[in-house]
Amino acid sequence: MLIQEILDHTDCGVALIPHVVCDGNNDLEVLAQLYDEFKDNDRIMLIGDHNCMELKGYIARCRFFVGARTHAKESGWSHYAYSVKFAYADKKRYLCKNGDDPFMQLFVKDYILRESCSSCHFKGYHRVSDITLGDFWGIWNINPKMDDNKGTSLILTHTAKGEKMMNAVSENIKCEQVYLEQAARENPSLLRSSVHKQNRDIVLKTIESENFQEILPLLQVKQPQRRSKKEIIKRVLKKLCGLG
Repeated sequence: MLIQEILDHTDCGVALIPHVVCDGNNDLEVLAQLYDEFKDNDRIMLIGDHNCMELKGYIARCRFFVGARTHAKESGWSHYAYSVKFAYADKKRYLCKNGDDPFMQLFVKDYILRESCSSCHFKGYHRVSDITLGDFWGIWNINPKMDDNKGTSLILTHTAKGEKMMNAVSENIKCEQVYLEQAARENPSLLRSSVHKQNRDIVLKTIESENFQEILPLLQVKQPQRRSKKEIIKRVLKKLCGLG
């Protein structure tokens, strides 16, 4: 809806810029579907996979930019205190703790996960990679002094090469060893895939039809006070037209 409004009421172009591009988690797949809806309009473009400096160059040339993060740490990290954040080019932002944000609640409660999340082939202690790197959720229960509320990483080494890599950097980082069983107890996704909710497809179709209010009862969380969709679009258009 926002893209259509921009194309209808401004002379601006729209660039669809991916953030994550890898097998099983590829923003380009979703952006390509969005691009196909407007492919006959020469004012919309799909930016391909580029390194971070090249993507920063594209973003720097944008007159107005909207980006999102689902694990912003302004509110902390320990005990799952991270937030959902939307940042806008005019310095305004949306910041909401994960427990109060409807999107994040749909995500952590397994309503909107990718299908691949329920059939991941890379679970278990023994993997094809040299290392596994991720958030060490629950470190506060195992080794509280390693929890600085800014984020603690869990690193598993699987090969001699991975062990060599870890030894090469261990003197430059703060690290301590824990038992695999401890890490898995706090991070069960190491060993098993997520299980989608049975009504996942219904939830996704409801969101696509812009009837988001209908699924809020599933979350049992308060809905953050926010501007209406029309108000948000109006503000963005004013900025693009130089009126705001």
